[in-house]
Amino acid sequence: MKKFIFIIPLILAISVLKSQTSHNPWLIGISTDYVDFHVVDRNFSNFVNKADWMGSNLPSGVLIGKRINKSFTINILASYFRLESAKLNSIPFEVNLQNDDSWKGSFQVNYNFANGYLLSGKSIVNPYLTLGFGATFFDNEPFFVQTSGIGTEISVFKNLAVNLQASYNFLPKINDYMHYSMGLSLKVGKADRDRDGISDKKDLCPEIPGIDAFSGCPDYDADGIPDHLDQCPREVGFGDTKGCPDKDRDGVSDPFDRCPEIAGSQECNGCPDSDRDGIADADDECPSVYGSVQHKGCPETITSNQQQPPVEEQAAIVDNIKPEDSTSKVPEPLPAAAVQTQVETIKPQNDLTNQKIGKLSEIPVKYLIVAGSFKELENAKKLVVDYQSKGYNPELSGIDEKGFYTVVISSFVNFDQALNFLTTIKTSINPNAWILPIY
Repeated sequence: MKKFIFIIPLILAISVLKSQTSHNPWLIGISTDYVDFHVVDRNFSNFVNKADWMGSNLPSGVLIGKRINKSFTINILASYFRLESAKLNSIPFEVNLQNDDSWKGSFQVNYNFANGYLLSGKSIVNPYLTLGFGATFFDNEPFFVQTSGIGTEISVFKNLAVNLQASYNFLPKINDYMHYSMGLSLKVGKADRDRDGISDKKDLCPEIPGIDAFSGCPDYDADGIPDHLDQCPREVGFGDTKGCPDKDRDGVSDPFDRCPEIAGSQECNGCPDSDRDGIADADDECPSVYGSVQHKGCPETITSNQQQPPVEEQAAIVDNIKPEDSTSKVPEPLPAAAVQTQVETIKPQNDLTNQKIGKLSEIPVKYLIVAGSFKELENAKKLVVDYQSKGYNPELSGIDEKGFYTVVISSFVNFDQALNFLTTIKTSINPNAWILPIY
């Protein structure tokens, strides 16, 4: 049984030592130490009132320790005792002492109560349990000793604390004794409360283990956005959506996207808005025509019960459009050389900011068939060239009220003809084309 008791602190010490890191605080301390060999033969009530301490009134012990984590501290201690051999030999002591000088060296592991589980990690008082082993020298002869005890650490300043400890020392071959120590300890080195390898001074999240790339803060989903800045810390996301997923990559994160599978606009909460009138297609009764909220996405001259002709009739209708009904005729396809020459000289023809768009108090005078609109002029020019290569004569019609360069395929003064032409374009070339009324 005694051998088993000796092995326990050895195993515990080895397992704790393996968890050391270079960023935990070191402890350096001094103490005054006393021993009492008579206490073993007394009951608990006489531990104090009949104490027979022997030791030194001067600092007689040194300690070097290291905080492994919030719960455990390891210590190496060396102590000197000035014994009274006459008292000890009268116990009787199992060794006939010839010398009053005694030494003790030990390794101890402390379990701290102020670990955030039992007591707050910021507690001024930190009670602890201690377990260890070492050797005590009597007459310069070493005797194995196993120690167990209790103590407390009381913080005086930020890095300075008072230590009080009492331990029972079991010696297999000679008398057991109590060891009392009182002293001061100083914390030195770089504190690292969360043991992530980043000192608290440089750690933006000192209570939570993190990584160096984010100054000590964690990134649970490994999406490159630290958890404290991530609105969806358990899901892989993107920077432009603050760490949340965005399946359709429209800039609206999935938790806030009404149409997470279809790319849309931020103004419509992630749903598409083909005619760019600020009304999502799902709520727009005229999704291909610029309209208003008051008219459910339709312009004033169009009612929601107007029906489009069947698809099989649309091509025939477009074929019957007379030249005078359109302000932009469809020419023969241009040669490739002509297309290249024209793209170099493309300039916006009209400035839509000088025209009234969506003014419901007036009747539209023209309906533009829009192939697309772009923030960048170069992208608009590319679309013009694309339609020229397909035999159309598109116009780059300047900047609209939202600051976009608009590419117009054709224009009509009759809405039904514009709608029929649009339907054909959407089914054959460009499903994203729309009608823009000009007032």
